Amino acid sequence: MSGESRHAMYAVGMGRREAGSTRFEAGSTRPGGEAATFVLGGDGRAGIAREGDGTVALVLDGAGRAGTERHVLGLLRGLRAYGTPVLLVTSQPGPLADDAVALGAAWYHRPRLDSRRYVAGLVRLFREHRPILMHAHAGRLPSLAARLARVPIIVDTRHGIPERLRPPYTRFPSLRRWEGVKSRLAHRTLCVCEADAAWMEHVARLPMRLLRVVSNGITIPPGAGTPERRQAARSALGFTPDEPILAFVGRLAVQKAPLRVLELLQSLRGEPASGATGTAISAAPALRAVICGAGSLEPELRAAEERMGLGGSILWTGEIEDPGPVLAAADLLLLPSRWEGLPYALLESMAEGTPVLATPVGGVPGVLTGCLAAGCLPWSLETWGAAARRLLGVPEARAEWRVAAATRLADYDESATVKGILAAYGELGWPG
Repeated sequence: MSGESRHAMYAVGMGRREAGSTRFEAGSTRPGGEAATFVLGGDGRAGIAREGDGTVALVLDGAGRAGTERHVLGLLRGLRAYGTPVLLVTSQPGPLADDAVALGAAWYHRPRLDSRRYVAGLVRLFREHRPILMHAHAGRLPSLAARLARVPIIVDTRHGIPERLRPPYTRFPSLRRWEGVKSRLAHRTLCVCEADAAWMEHVARLPMRLLRVVSNGITIPPGAGTPERRQAARSALGFTPDEPILAFVGRLAVQKAPLRVLELLQSLRGEPASGATGTAISAAPALRAVICGAGSLEPELRAAEERMGLGGSILWTGEIEDPGPVLAAADLLLLPSRWEGLPYALLESMAEGTPVLATPVGGVPGVLTGCLAAGCLPWSLETWGAAARRLLGVPEARAEWRVAAATRLADYDESATVKGILAAYGELGWPG
């Protein structure tokens, strides 16, 4: 294991079986470490017979700055604040791994090139480190590995349900129940929005007793939504105070449908733009966009920019550590996704007072309620064009949106997210 971070390992001794249960002890190898005794029942659920400290393993695919990684980083901070040892396992290196090490967590790189070898590598890692709890954010394979390694508590978070749109599932609806079957590898499945939990219960047929909803949440940065922050952000990005700016924040992937941003930009730049009062928004050709993110579709999007005559009207930032300034500088955030869980960009744009135009997928309609629902529309160029013109050109609509967003955002706090996850751990016997 040279060159890799190490945690204190937990020696596990198998004991006797009682009434369909397995009893074993996890004792810390650190001086003075307290042992914990677990009872693993016939349903695979762990119960704590005597409390002790223990490692929590967090497993996910990427290690960048996307929503799942940001969710995991918030959880990692919370666990470390409680003094919990954390083992982060990612399929790629990246800034999340750097952040984890800086927070005092151990990090291991397990490539996911082949499913069989990926599972085998995780099993070896879990058997070596003996985590008390494994929390997966990367599909069901980590849960399978945790079962094989006899990890006492297994939790899986679903960050959206892409299976809704996968061809085999749409052609053969009965296959959707396979998601429920696979999800039973975990002792508890967490969903980031009610819509995903409803799909898991009623379509995938995972019993509600195995499900919990823990919404994503954010910590509002100091100065968010102020004119000073907006002015500084625009200046840093090279924009004038008055030119209208559209923003897209997310991975450049099929899920996020970023090509729709270019289509909308082209449509709005090619026609007169005026508000409901007849007052011009601005000269339509002056409309620009910021695309903040990276991904496999970038070459295709760059080619489309030239083909559509948008050269010079789009600022490409790539993936950045903090998209807050982009959202502060923008006049309208576009989220034309094909599916979602509960996107962080939505919540962060609300914190900046920047209106959002989004498709009604995943948890988005649950956030954009009341007057905010005017910005939650199925994708069509005509419908989105009309909504964009209203949000860009009617000051009253923007002011109403900001007030409603500030009120709604109170329900989506990062500290509440961490507490909700830890409460789910506690239901399963986690001693933290």
